[in-house]
Amino acid sequence: MKTSLRCYDYHTKSRVSLKAHEFSEYVFSRYQARVRAGAILIDAAVTRAAQIGRYEVRLAPWRTRGGNDISFGIMSADIYQPHTSDNCPFCDDQVLDRQAIAVIEAGRQQYYLMANYKPVGPEHMMLVKGKDSPNGDLAQIIHSPEELLALFDLQYLFPREFSFYFNSSPGGETASGASLDHWHWQMFRLGEAFKRLVPVPLWVGPDAARSVPGWPAQHRIFSPDQPTSARQLFKYAHVLHAANNAYNVFRGQLADGAGLTALFPRWRGTPVTEFMGHPAYPCHGVDSLVGLFGSETSQASFDLMQQHPFAAEQVLTRRLTEITQPPDVMRWLDVAYRQR
Repeated sequence: MKTSLRCYDYHTKSRVSLKAHEFSEYVFSRYQARVRAGAILIDAAVTRAAQIGRYEVRLAPWRTRGGNDISFGIMSADIYQPHTSDNCPFCDDQVLDRQAIAVIEAGRQQYYLMANYKPVGPEHMMLVKGKDSPNGDLAQIIHSPEELLALFDLQYLFPREFSFYFNSSPGGETASGASLDHWHWQMFRLGEAFKRLVPVPLWVGPDAARSVPGWPAQHRIFSPDQPTSARQLFKYAHVLHAANNAYNVFRGQLADGAGLTALFPRWRGTPVTEFMGHPAYPCHGVDSLVGLFGSETSQASFDLMQQHPFAAEQVLTRRLTEITQPPDVMRWLDVAYRQR
């Protein structure tokens, strides 16, 4: 691979020499090996999906627990636990042995590429920091521009339709959808909804944090240049860290191959969580902010969405507006960002 990243076989620990175009084939073959070995709860290829206006809704009931969706969902105190090596699956060697696909190194930092046990779609993976991180940076926040650059490098080794998602957890905050305070990114194939929702943004100046017109969730988009984008995103995240504000990050590629990095400061309120009397749209993760939603519960709510797509799209748009910070707060954050 012509990149600063180094890849190792998880089990043998031997270096894997790959050309860039061979990397994704290597990863996907090992992902399928994890499927065959039973490391994944269900074959996510059977996930049902429906197009609701400009959004995509997926029915994935195996991702719920006790009425709360542990990955998309409304996080409650009984789900979130402070991080310790005893209660964290990413610190558990048995979990790693079962789900790890490869080891990725960038500088002195080690990451595990893992299969997600409860996938939202085919080839749903995670990038997880090793528990012996040399800097002790395991908390679920953005720690440095360097770790973002490593992530960007990794993304370009995947097919263009793969996107990366980060749900922060500052001080145990769960508004972003994170249930584990151990540094990790989610990654899976992007739905068609996002491609229709997000046009190529217009950039103004080398250090401008911009937004995309018509996108309901409040957000900021950063420069397509990788080093600049990493610095800008880290700078804005620092403003949010100071306010103990949760946030989500999306990283994808547009049709022309340019990288798209978006940050979503979260609101702590409780947005609409039902549709026509049925619990629905409990998703809090960044995937919901780019037009992909997971349905928490019954077939009934999923069917109602398809029967009443116009009403469902209105509820989804309202939810996207309510789960991110309002415009006046975004303006205050922009001022703090420029003053740093």
